Amino acid sequence: MNAKIKPKHYDISLEPDLINATFSGQVKIYINVLQDTHSIVINSVELDVLSASIEQNNRVFSLTTKYDEENETAIFHCTQQINPGDGILKIAFSGILNDRLRGFYISRYKDRNGKDNKLASTQFEPTDARRAFPCFDEPNQKATFSLCATIEENHRAISNMPEQKQCKNNDGTKTIWFEKTPIMSTYVLALVVGQLNCIEKTADNGTLVRIWSTEGLESKGKYALDVAIKILQYLENYFGIKYPLPKLDHVAIPDFAAGAMENWGCITYREPALLFDPSNSSSATRQLVAEIIAHEMAHMWFGDLVTMRWWNDLWLNESFASWMGDKAINSIYPGWQKWTQFLVADTGHALRLDGLLNSHPIEQEVQNPNEIGQLFDAISYSKGASIIRMLENFLGENTFRKGINSYLNKFQHDNASTDDLWECLQAESGRPVKEIMGAWIKTTGYPYIGLEIDRAKDVHEILISQKRFIYEQSASTKDCNETWPIPINTIDSNGKTSMHLLKDQSQKITIPKITQTEWVKLNVEQAGFYRVLYQNEDLYLLNEAVKQKLLGAADRLGLISDSFAMVQARLTPASTFLTQCNAYINETSQPVWSELLHGLRYIQNLIYGKGYYDDFTKYSRHLLKQIQSEVGWETNSNDDHLTSLLRSQILLSAGQFEDLAVLEKAKSELQNSLAMGNQIPADLRRIIYVLAAKQGDQELYDIFWELHSKSNFQEEKVRLLSALTQFQDPGLIAKTLDMALTEKVRTHETISVIVQSCGTHNGRKLTWEFMKENWKELDRRYGEGGFGLMYMIQALSGFRNNAALKDIDEFFKSNCVPAAELTLLQTKETIKNNIDWIEYNKTDLSTWSYLTEMK
Repeated sequence: MNAKIKPKHYDISLEPDLINATFSGQVKIYINVLQDTHSIVINSVELDVLSASIEQNNRVFSLTTKYDEENETAIFHCTQQINPGDGILKIAFSGILNDRLRGFYISRYKDRNGKDNKLASTQFEPTDARRAFPCFDEPNQKATFSLCATIEENHRAISNMPEQKQCKNNDGTKTIWFEKTPIMSTYVLALVVGQLNCIEKTADNGTLVRIWSTEGLESKGKYALDVAIKILQYLENYFGIKYPLPKLDHVAIPDFAAGAMENWGCITYREPALLFDPSNSSSATRQLVAEIIAHEMAHMWFGDLVTMRWWNDLWLNESFASWMGDKAINSIYPGWQKWTQFLVADTGHALRLDGLLNSHPIEQEVQNPNEIGQLFDAISYSKGASIIRMLENFLGENTFRKGINSYLNKFQHDNASTDDLWECLQAESGRPVKEIMGAWIKTTGYPYIGLEIDRAKDVHEILISQKRFIYEQSASTKDCNETWPIPINTIDSNGKTSMHLLKDQSQKITIPKITQTEWVKLNVEQAGFYRVLYQNEDLYLLNEAVKQKLLGAADRLGLISDSFAMVQARLTPASTFLTQCNAYINETSQPVWSELLHGLRYIQNLIYGKGYYDDFTKYSRHLLKQIQSEVGWETNSNDDHLTSLLRSQILLSAGQFEDLAVLEKAKSELQNSLAMGNQIPADLRRIIYVLAAKQGDQELYDIFWELHSKSNFQEEKVRLLSALTQFQDPGLIAKTLDMALTEKVRTHETISVIVQSCGTHNGRKLTWEFMKENWKELDRRYGEGGFGLMYMIQALSGFRNNAALKDIDEFFKSNCVPAAELTLLQTKETIKNNIDWIEYNKTDLSTWSYLTEMK
């Protein structure tokens, strides 16, 4: 932004006024002027600069201010020449505590007495520190920070560093000074102000760890505190670098745009991502809390200690935090089978997005806040994490770890690039890491592998080839000839393995000899970021291995995932996948069922209302029958974690596939609970609410809103909101959508209501009409970008006809979304693919019979 100026230190004073939703402040920025200049350009948006001056050599010069709203900067001009050397830039300013969950914002909530209350919080990533104070708001403009806050006497303030001192003022306020931070980027600075309490514990390494919440919710932080202590110990041990700050706060914020934010030493969270109530929280929430804490704590090293130079390398932050967080969780909770779950939550998610033509490379050039915000997606988080896992598998765990330690030690308290990481890993491993990983980072998409095995004889050599995997099968995509260096491993019927590196379009590889009736599987444990298209004979042998559980859960998951992807891309017909599902009828793995059910639900949405829809749902219920019987409805204190997740998943899916017995059971369980006052087990509560709502009337609808109003636990409110989106009556759907824009629903939960309403057959068109009618308010709240805007537009991907596609296209031509241009392109591409998929499969599914599959 300004090569003439380098910030060294900020002294910041902020005074938030929660009653009037405003704040005032002053900042002294100690700068190094690198060359003669008459002007200083600094980031500032939605701030009124009241005065500005620069001091050099004991002389003070006033500065005039000019705003550049498009580039989110203020330009300070000096009539005197500003000379090279040290200087102090002094700025007084004021701003608003906005309600858009960015910058310095206000969060409203009801306290434990049911009274309205407020707190103020910051959310600066990626480019919103400039909304709280004028600053050089770029990740490579690192500096140290000294912050003080003047707040009401009955409030508390939390920031990155411990409190240094405080004093009471004569006007009912107090001023708190915090210790000076290490050198860091502006986007990880934090301040939270309000009526907050905490629980705390000192870790073995001497770090004070605290869990903060609004008053009355402190006890729900006990689980998070225990998890955070364990993860801190694991991460310090893995990285070989002590956590750099004296304390680590985790703060639950009532209104919060994302899941959490990795402010150094002061991590902020959405309440259900941090607070856990053993009596009222589900197993899914138990896992979510641990996962998000692990992800954010990994950022304390990857992102905060070592920071990417510019946002094009965002993946260095997010991918490593995703991968490292899961590595920590897998060590602490091995029974959760986190790496198998990773294949669904991360690898599967990324493969699905990256199969679109309108995807983007992991390393993407970006210039402005709109472009930067769009990088926060499954490519930067999940594809990056998946290729890191692939690289670790290729280099070996110990070698990879040594390379990571070298990278962190070399660049701590500094900025780094992707090439810096590759060089450290290359030096440690002696392998051509930079050459291998270049294509994976800089190229959009990924390959699928075809293999040819001569089944007429015993073989020890097979021909493999690669081609880009794309959902759209058109003349323009058939000649795609990108190639990737692909680490390929194999396993066969005898458990023998081999490792290869495919560099060309095709090549022969040598494997342990297999007979005509023995199988071979590529991509062992799905460690590679690619798909595999098997010939029918090979797939038959592998399906037999699935039936006999001769393959591990990750490999069983990979087979069904790849097969469905080929169906989705119209490389094989839908009936191929449906037939293959029969091999999984004895499946007991929760992650495997997650992947299989994803495919079934995708087909269900696209064929709803078709003549073969009833056959499809009957077959789906048939597939679930055995596992449904095994998990049952009864929860048990001895259930392991994955069993609890599986039960919820299977029963909910059975209801979605219109299993009348399951629907009736959900309805009766809810009626008994309402009549007798007995509590529904937390793991069953959401599915019972949702399935009861699918059959519900106005009376039940009103009951759910009443329960929502009475609950002071956000997780329960979220469950009830999910159910309120599932009523079938159009009038009730419309009412829920209208309520989503009132104070009854938190700003970030409005997005969830829209997304879930749009995910139902009866609600999709109504939700789209609601979005169009209320676009002015939705754009005001979310139009500047972030997860909310992207999720809202992605929700339209379920449409499956040209009329809807045309309407969406025309609406957004008149109502541009510069902060979600790529998401809009992806959504329109997906709808087009839906239309083509229905046409491609209509004959196949019309002649397919569930009776044949059930034999």
